[in-house]
Amino acid sequence: MVQTSLKSRRNSRIELLRIICMVMIVAYHYSMYGFYAQDLMYSANKPFVELLSLGGQVGVSVFVLISGYYMVDLNYSFRKFSLFMGQIWFYTLGALLLFLTAFPSSGLVTREILSMSVLPISKGHYWFATSFLVLMLLSPYLNCFIKNSGRRQLLSAIAILLGIYTLLPTLFGIQLSYSTAARFILLYLSAGYIRLYGMEPGSQCKKHRVIFLVLLGLSFAWVLAANILGRSGREFFLLHSNDLSQNGIFTYIVPIEMFLCFLSFKPAYSKAVNFAASLTFGVYLFHDNQLIRSMWQGVFKTSQFIDSPWLPVHALGAVISVYLAGSLIELLRQKTVGPLWQSLTDRFFVPAWNFIGHWLISRLGLPDRQCK
Repeated sequence: MVQTSLKSRRNSRIELLRIICMVMIVAYHYSMYGFYAQDLMYSANKPFVELLSLGGQVGVSVFVLISGYYMVDLNYSFRKFSLFMGQIWFYTLGALLLFLTAFPSSGLVTREILSMSVLPISKGHYWFATSFLVLMLLSPYLNCFIKNSGRRQLLSAIAILLGIYTLLPTLFGIQLSYSTAARFILLYLSAGYIRLYGMEPGSQCKKHRVIFLVLLGLSFAWVLAANILGRSGREFFLLHSNDLSQNGIFTYIVPIEMFLCFLSFKPAYSKAVNFAASLTFGVYLFHDNQLIRSMWQGVFKTSQFIDSPWLPVHALGAVISVYLAGSLIELLRQKTVGPLWQSLTDRFFVPAWNFIGHWLISRLGLPDRQCK
């Protein structure tokens, strides 16, 4: 069991995992936006770039698992929604203002980018933020289901969503339009299952550590073997050497085992680690902004290193630089604009929302009940 002194504080083992996952996501975006696919296809550095990209979808999935693990015991509130939106607007409107004033001739600020910056959720500026907001709105109902459905029914729901998200695309090539929502709900329910019926934090269960390392080794082996086979004349393997990052059963199991691996370690508390972890979502909003994405080609000149033996060094420097820059900007936001937006939320937005909600309930005669 978690020690009493740690129960009220985030487990720094899990917060460290959050940091690792964000580094993996930044590395994935380096590989995704830094190179042109046609140039990368026959490059000697193709295996290395694809190894970097493996962490992208895994990192996103673990992020959702961590959030679900904690959110099962939390209630959704309009305050959280407002703070979430304030953080997103800081980055979308901030980047827009930067490019309009400092880089007016870049040609990157189009009418579409303008609308996406003002309406980032409805226009899908960040696919993850949009999907995660939907998950936040659904969380009270998902929490009710997780806590009241029972173990067998919860497992049945997980199995159904697993089929929608992984088995249909993997076995039959069927991609459903709502597969992203199904994926996030699947991960949320899985995290809830782990919280209620899975192992206790600090169980020292080495099984999950071994399984995760084996799966990680198999992932690396597939990328390397597929590239070797592809270069020996079997072009099919060259075209599909990076398929592990897509929505298959393999990329559901790997994040689960990675999360369980870190959960198995004895809980610990580090103020520095937890503080660094609090900056991670800001790192994502900074570096995956539709305008800031151009930095990979414009600032770091990644495509110029496509055939260079120094590409690993370049990648390491670029990923660390972007992560640190994003952390610094998020720290600046938390010390300046963040408290101001929080004050506006507490003084004006939340009271206005509560007034409207109570008025609607009283006028329409709706029952004001909460899930037990």
